[in-house]
Amino acid sequence: MKKYIIISVIAVIGVIALTVTYLNGNFDVVKDASVNSFNDLVISGLDKKRDDSSWIITMPDKTSNLILKTDKNVTTVTLSLDATPFLKAGLDANKLPAYMTVNENKLYITSIYGSKKLKNSSIAIDNIFNNIVTAYRDKLSYHNALGHFGLAVEDGNAFEFAKDINKNDKDIVIALNPKTLEAASVDLSKVEGYITADVKMDNGKSVKKLLKVFNIEEVTKCLITNQSC
Repeated sequence: MKKYIIISVIAVIGVIALTVTYLNGNFDVVKDASVNSFNDLVISGLDKKRDDSSWIITMPDKTSNLILKTDKNVTTVTLSLDATPFLKAGLDANKLPAYMTVNENKLYITSIYGSKKLKNSSIAIDNIFNNIVTAYRDKLSYHNALGHFGLAVEDGNAFEFAKDINKNDKDIVIALNPKTLEAASVDLSKVEGYITADVKMDNGKSVKKLLKVFNIEEVTKCLITNQSC
């Protein structure tokens, strides 16, 4: 009997330990998988550079960027996009909310995450991403229907990337809130390089988004064969 009691006590202690570990953020399957997938993404051929306190990751179109900035404990995540398609589609920059700006023909969508002190001081890009999603776990999501992780960029905008770039034909998706752009006089049907789609969420509901999709394998093939894709 004592033997079974001891085993039961050990089992309970084990469950408690796992629960505490989870609550402390040290056991997070989604977060850990996102770090691995993000690392796979950035080493797949994307241009990236360190600029002061920022990592700038350039998408295959060479005009779209994800900027991860950690400056004096203030973390910001920014989408930097070519403003030309939006301006041609009627964008009135004066009607944009404060977190969206147009400067030197770039449209910036910036989300200030906060001023939490990041645990790891390493400036390696995979560590920076890990630090950000650890400190701001609520900014990271997983979209099971598309097999995508999403990094929130203010008011329904997001940078999404595939869990497995070898099995997903939508390796990167820049997902924009169309309502904000429409309020700034943008005709969504005329934004070149983007598509408007009803994206089905995991709860079964659909949400309208303006999307720019990248397939890294397809882009790589085009570059190798010198084709225009």
